Amino acid sequence: MAFFSMKNSRRWLANQIRRATILRKTLGLPLGYQSQSEFLLNTPEAKRQGIIFKLLQPSVRLTQNTETGSLGDEIWPTLHQPFHYDASSVWVAQIPRARIVGGNIAVMTPEGLVLEDVSIDWGASQGNHRVMRQLWLPKKKRISGQVAILASTGSANYYHWLFDVLPRLEMLRKSGFLQNPNLSFILERPLNTFQRESLRYYGFTLPRVIFLQDFPHIECEEMILPSLPGRIGDVPPWVCDFLRSPQVGLSPTTKKKNMYFITRRKTPSRNLLNEQLLLNSLADLGVQAVEPQDLSFAEQVGLFSGAVAVIGTHGAGLANIVFCKPKSFVVELIPNEYRIKCYWALAGNIPLRYAYIIGEKSSRKIRQKESSSFMLSEQSFNSIYSFLGLHSKPSGLIK
Repeated sequence: MAFFSMKNSRRWLANQIRRATILRKTLGLPLGYQSQSEFLLNTPEAKRQGIIFKLLQPSVRLTQNTETGSLGDEIWPTLHQPFHYDASSVWVAQIPRARIVGGNIAVMTPEGLVLEDVSIDWGASQGNHRVMRQLWLPKKKRISGQVAILASTGSANYYHWLFDVLPRLEMLRKSGFLQNPNLSFILERPLNTFQRESLRYYGFTLPRVIFLQDFPHIECEEMILPSLPGRIGDVPPWVCDFLRSPQVGLSPTTKKKNMYFITRRKTPSRNLLNEQLLLNSLADLGVQAVEPQDLSFAEQVGLFSGAVAVIGTHGAGLANIVFCKPKSFVVELIPNEYRIKCYWALAGNIPLRYAYIIGEKSSRKIRQKESSSFMLSEQSFNSIYSFLGLHSKPSGLIK
């Protein structure tokens, strides 16, 4: 009797799963996911379905070995040893009737499979993109013709625009799709100033743009889907080469030591609480405070391509070190509770002379809703002077 009960239970469960799958398909909800799109899109079956896959660069094994120094009391071991990883393959695929959902971007095949490596949901585990947990999707809008996907989670952020979006346009240019005058583009939301300026700087025009902010669920007659340029946080060398290429010869050769401190005093997170003391002491030694968000894109490129030293707290402004000349100095100030190694990895691609300081956690705040505030010790101040080859002087820091 127990045997038949178990058998009946399994049959009941199978029926429920089948019914749920039919319901999800009827509602247009995702049915599953594919972690590596290439293994689904570059197959004989995909060709029979009308999918065209163009491989621009195969996956390669890379070793990150950034010249690194610690200027504080705490050592972050990860940054002091070679980091080996497989750089993602670079490709562009043409997929009939594929869909994209806004919010945390999700790209789906016509069959309802979420392509995970181009559908970034920060903090979600594999196979657990939030679109998989949704009980409904917004009304679907159909777009005719070829539609190129540029939308990527976080693309309004300067770092992610530089390293996740602009390289995808270069991929579309190399694969010939930008020659289509009727090509449409999908982005998250209307472009801000630095995004428009950067497009002009690199010679890109987007004549027809559809925003997921207006139409959060889109089906494309023919989706032109570029892969992400690389894994989030690990910028591949080819992306740095692309971003740096137009600025060659932009800044005249000068013997002047241009040294900059990127301040975050206008931001609500990761604030150095004794920043002004550090700024005052560095200013006396020739270091200038800069706020990149107040500069045009071309001005940022010009400023940092002429820098011999850059100091700054972890944040989007440090993305500009991609424009620095090789062997320039970079000092990253890292909040104790916010450790991400993307600028260490970026510095290794140029290559730059990189050093870091892990800040001391503090309960003090400049603003009510501020997060990840930290302090630097007077010893750290002196370590920065020594690393940059500056004459040290008392910082006036009260411990």
